[in-house]
Amino acid sequence: MNFAILGDDPAVLPFVQAIQKAQDHSVTHAVVQDEEIVKQLMVAFPSLQIVTAWEELLSVAELDAIIVSGYAESALQGAKQLVAAGKSLLIFPDIRQDSAWIYEMSLVRDDSQAVMIPVFPLRENSHVHNLQAILAAGRIGKVLHLQFDREIQVKSAKDVALLMTVDSLNRSLLGDVDLVRTIGGEYNRITALHSGKVDGQVALAIVTLSGTDVPEVTWTARPVAAESRWSLRVVGENGEFTLSSTAETSPELSLQGPGVDESTIPVSNKIGRAPV
Repeated sequence: MNFAILGDDPAVLPFVQAIQKAQDHSVTHAVVQDEEIVKQLMVAFPSLQIVTAWEELLSVAELDAIIVSGYAESALQGAKQLVAAGKSLLIFPDIRQDSAWIYEMSLVRDDSQAVMIPVFPLRENSHVHNLQAILAAGRIGKVLHLQFDREIQVKSAKDVALLMTVDSLNRSLLGDVDLVRTIGGEYNRITALHSGKVDGQVALAIVTLSGTDVPEVTWTARPVAAESRWSLRVVGENGEFTLSSTAETSPELSLQGPGVDESTIPVSNKIGRAPV
């Protein structure tokens, strides 16, 4: 498949690296202005064409899908016009893509019947698939609870309390909720608590997810000076498994539990169709 990229979010880079490793996939065009992202894209695909506007993608004949990332107005409006033209889109969801745009995109998609797929890379990680299979086989019996603990790196002056912005919390929560839904099921009730609020920043966040016939989820986030990382603990009647990431900038996952190989696997280790 031939892909194009629209937008300047570096979150697409691990996905691009996975495309590079797949011999039957390539990135041929990009509407990207960030120089560092362009540099890395050119290293992966030396023949990549950098174009200046989304309109130029309309005339590319052999283009199977367009990867949309970020929240810049030009990229979001371009994505809306491209899906109206029937182009297939792979969209990296971001909390800063406002709800009005999401609603408009769904209406345009219904009219054009174009393919529009959200990309949450963790869904396609081998350790996540392994954990799903383990739970489905009943290795730890009925799942009782999911505990997701996230540490968010923040910079602060000496002797000043570490605080997280609400924006950073919401951005992390979006992907984390998708992961716990992938593992735990569908949730329809949410309770959120922010502690230590100061000028739009918080010292601690606790979110609880619940629903019918699903294990309750507790999600916590706290600020740290070290690099961001997270862990997801799945507690069952007969044991538990822990899925964790040791870093945010170069994410790798590890899965620990009885009878599991504790090797690590990169987040975007393969290309797959993300379920809607």
